[in-house]
Amino acid sequence: MFKTLTTQAIKLFGKEFLISAFFPVLIFFCSLLFLFKGWAGVIDQVGSWLLFGGKLTKESVTKFVFPIIYLFIIYLFSYVIYGAIPKILDLYQGNILFIKNWLRRRQVKKFEKKKKKWNSLNLRKDALIWCNQGYQEAHTDEDISVEELVNNIRKLDSYFSRLEYDITENVNVISKRRLVNNLTKLYIVASKKDNLQQVQRTSFENLIQKAITISGNITIKKLIDSCYIEAYSKWLDSFNEKYQYPDEKYLQATKLGTVLMTVNTYPKLRYGIDIESIWPRLLHVIPENYFKRLSDSKIYLNFTVIISFFSFIIALISIPYSYLFWNSNEIHNFRRGIVVLIIAFSFARIFYLLSIEAARVFGEMMKSSVDLFRRKLLNELNIDLSNVLTPKDEKEQIWEKLSAFIILGSVTEEPRYKKQS
Repeated sequence: MFKTLTTQAIKLFGKEFLISAFFPVLIFFCSLLFLFKGWAGVIDQVGSWLLFGGKLTKESVTKFVFPIIYLFIIYLFSYVIYGAIPKILDLYQGNILFIKNWLRRRQVKKFEKKKKKWNSLNLRKDALIWCNQGYQEAHTDEDISVEELVNNIRKLDSYFSRLEYDITENVNVISKRRLVNNLTKLYIVASKKDNLQQVQRTSFENLIQKAITISGNITIKKLIDSCYIEAYSKWLDSFNEKYQYPDEKYLQATKLGTVLMTVNTYPKLRYGIDIESIWPRLLHVIPENYFKRLSDSKIYLNFTVIISFFSFIIALISIPYSYLFWNSNEIHNFRRGIVVLIIAFSFARIFYLLSIEAARVFGEMMKSSVDLFRRKLLNELNIDLSNVLTPKDEKEQIWEKLSAFIILGSVTEEPRYKKQS
């Protein structure tokens, strides 16, 4: 019965409206009812409708009519929220005038930290590859002074001498972290060896020979191989994370805004496509099964953002409500307000994090739609592709001109149609 009711509701109102607006609003109103009336109020409200039956008395009609009015108000409010979803998404992207710049500065600081982390992981990975390849030529962009190079050579010589002693004494406990850090330092010194004087270069050559000898030990070799696998795995994870971030100039005020920005930047940078003008046209050539998956990802994004938004509002409402009963005899109302405050703030945070992941999924679906179906759209528009041999040709000869034509209405050079046979 419930499945049939759900199916009929989806047919009547649409899946996107129900999941993105109606159910979140229903949860919001029930949460408010719980805050002000407790479980007894929620159960009485729902039960007064579900248990209605039998004789039509004044009391029974009142209990039946009130929930209908209640649901009608929820329905109308849901349509308001449904229409306001773009504005709420805009809000969650940090487009708030008085704090937008402050939020973006925070994102830039986080981005700088991530860049240092990515560079560090990449450097470790390259250093361990360099070790496995026999300590050949090293290349890095690390900026380091001659004094620091000399100081590192001295420290590394001391470390490898100690490591050599440990191997001779069959010491089994060797710190992997120290080994990787020192091999990375050795890699940096090797990349800057041309800056060293002759005496210092001789010390460096002796250091390299010592490192090669130590690396020939079976235990150390296995340890370096193990470190390389770990370093490569971390670097790969960081590379996937870095792929989610555009260049610093595209950073938005919030992480959600930055993730959604990649949806616009990817088609523009890759193909020269202005996604805002092309997307409504692209929708008409996307196959039905793929369009359904794309719509589902968008619905999930809307749902997580709206739930987070309503949770935050409930948390804000529960603050003055709890304060109202702070010193009153109705301590149970104060406790309920605190419980709702904690749960609501937790839900606001959790669903915001979920919305970031949902935005990534939706963004990947949109990017793949552009990759897969853009040429199908060109065929539908009867655009000549005979001279397009590479993505660069497609960007310069077709999409940049077509996007400009759609936006401006007239350009110096327009895309050409296919010749009629």
